[in-house]
Amino acid sequence: MLGEILFSRRDISWGYAAQFLNIGAGLIMLPAVVSFMSTDEVGLWFVFVSIAGLAQLLELGFQPILIRNFSYVYAGAKELQAEELPACEGGKLDQTLFSDLLIASRRIYFFVSCLAAIFLLTAGTFYIHTLLPDGVNENYVLIGWGLYALGLVISFYYGYLNAVLQGRGQVSEANKVIVFSRVLFVILGVVLVGLGFGLVGMGVASIVSMVTSRFLALYFVFSSAHPEMKNLLPTKTGPKKIIFMLWHNASRFGVVLVGVFLIWRANVLIAASLLGLAEAASYGLAIQLFFILNTVASVPFNISMPKINTLRAQAKHGEVYKGVSMLLVLSLFIYLLGAVFIAVLGNYFLAIINSPTTLPASPILWLMVLVFLLEINHGSCANFIATGNKTPFAAAAIITGMAIVLSSLLLAPLLGMLGLVLAQGGMQVLYNNWKWPMETGKIFKVPYVKVLGDGFGYLVRSKL
Repeated sequence: MLGEILFSRRDISWGYAAQFLNIGAGLIMLPAVVSFMSTDEVGLWFVFVSIAGLAQLLELGFQPILIRNFSYVYAGAKELQAEELPACEGGKLDQTLFSDLLIASRRIYFFVSCLAAIFLLTAGTFYIHTLLPDGVNENYVLIGWGLYALGLVISFYYGYLNAVLQGRGQVSEANKVIVFSRVLFVILGVVLVGLGFGLVGMGVASIVSMVTSRFLALYFVFSSAHPEMKNLLPTKTGPKKIIFMLWHNASRFGVVLVGVFLIWRANVLIAASLLGLAEAASYGLAIQLFFILNTVASVPFNISMPKINTLRAQAKHGEVYKGVSMLLVLSLFIYLLGAVFIAVLGNYFLAIINSPTTLPASPILWLMVLVFLLEINHGSCANFIATGNKTPFAAAAIITGMAIVLSSLLLAPLLGMLGLVLAQGGMQVLYNNWKWPMETGKIFKVPYVKVLGDGFGYLVRSKL
């Protein structure tokens, strides 16, 4: 059974709940926001959220790097390396190495939270101040923003807790924290906005949900079942050395994040500039739906990453092959189900709700189905490759992202929306679509087609 190898039904249930609330919390609150807040307040709220999204880039991809290294330590690693899998001996935790890694992760997130505070409270506040319309109480807006920003800073400061939980395999507990935080934020936000507190109410909901969820995370991390948290034995120079070692991969992962933004989001801006808002709305809606579908289809793979990290560090190649091959097929199957639904019934459901925006024409939409099928396939392979403590796809991600932008600028005026899709799919198929699946096959020493074939066979014979 796949669950016995990499995740349980509880893991997958909490994983999907966390993803649903991460994606859908804003949609759930939208009726209350638009009903009880003025148009200006609604616009400012979306600005708050957009600035917060930009601030997330300050994290620079440290989270997956830390999760990976905590997995190695809990698997019995005696030292951590920048680009090689560490040797793991018997699964016994090295208390000194664990202590150095924990202290290093605390320092990293303290620094990130300070950067976030400076960015949010200076540049963020200045930008919001320039948007204030006449007649809006400046103090009211800035208090709401200040509370919301403080909640974000608290979330950054305790970001290392999630890495500890996932790294030692407590994926359900990490997702419980997310679910608790988002549910509390939605409930408080709806109630306070309904009572007339507007942006201040949203700010209060943000900071209260962040603080209380951090207490829950601390409870899980420092539970009595994990005495290593209470007997820290850091060395004098160990944390500093680990920070420099982690930066080696985190800096590359930060480049990947920029590349992902260019690959997924830049064309929406190009569509708005070159094709008009109506075309941009149609294209942007399709991109958003495929992005959400990609996220949903990747949940089984993502929640299995800590276990895959551990198995690779312990050189359990047979278990890794069986688990990863099944996960690849499962992700592709979930994606195809959702993609066909979008292509066949998407516009039908939009018509039912009288949406003024429709999805692109059927030929373009089916081409997008293919483009993003190849995207999730090579993206899953890249994520697996990263469990080997390497990020060889950083340069390819940023170069491909820039190539997509340039080719879109050339093709969109000639072919319209079709040009955007051809640019995205064409640039990916030149390298990423085949390179990372091929490298995955090389790791397993079999053709990638066999990896998928074996994964399908394992999946058919297993019971999720």
